[in-house]
Amino acid sequence: MRASSRQALEQGKAVLARQTGMTAQTCYDWADDLFALSDLVQGSSRIAWALTDPARSLEDRVRLLQTLAENLSEVALTTVEGALSAAPSAQELPTVIETLGECAVQRGAQAEGKAIEIADEIFSLERFVRANQQVRSALSDRNREPKYRVRLLQELFGSSLSRPATTLALRAVSAVSRDSKLEDSVSLTGNLRHMRRDLAAAGDTVVATVQVATPLADAQAERLRDILSRRYQKNIHLQVSVEPSVLGGMKVRVGSQIFDGSLATIIQETKQKLAG
Repeated sequence: MRASSRQALEQGKAVLARQTGMTAQTCYDWADDLFALSDLVQGSSRIAWALTDPARSLEDRVRLLQTLAENLSEVALTTVEGALSAAPSAQELPTVIETLGECAVQRGAQAEGKAIEIADEIFSLERFVRANQQVRSALSDRNREPKYRVRLLQELFGSSLSRPATTLALRAVSAVSRDSKLEDSVSLTGNLRHMRRDLAAAGDTVVATVQVATPLADAQAERLRDILSRRYQKNIHLQVSVEPSVLGGMKVRVGSQIFDGSLATIIQETKQKLAG
């Protein structure tokens, strides 16, 4: 993301942070407004350019925004106005607005004290998608209209996910079409992973994704959580998945750092040393 767009995102976040007395449901409504606007801008390069045209005053661009999105809430309008004041690029404006929508969901999750719970919902969905090739392919197939993939997700999981988890999952599916540089299925699972980590961070917690061959005992989980808490000086939330391919030991991922003590990797490294 360009410097101007990063600044626009920070300006928008600052507007969100100044809002007080917001209920969770208000935040989720506010996120829906931002996502709808992101879709509108994503679908028209002319609109994106008009909203970021440096030859037009900010006031003029805000009036255009009000005309294009008549039902946009006051908070959402103010948030986007803050972002536009930093002159984001036309190409990156949809991403800026999309990210602000995600921030609004995170704010709502914080408001109802369920950031970790919602992150776990996204984690469960991510695991299901990874484990089911047909579902993964159907949800990430760019050759199918985004609305078809969104409808499929709603049919499969709509009743089992909370409103914020459903919203983020739908955005992850919709975003596949925009991530043209990534393989479809990688883009989908990557979007879900990014969303659950940001949710946990919103709750002042770091997520550690743990892969093990067999379920962790409570004592093992507590010891691992304690070790990671001391290392990162943060509250740690473990999201554990049982992966038979690990064979033994465990693989732990915290952000971009991976600690691989799995038996499968040890065997592979030993084979490579013997072959070399």
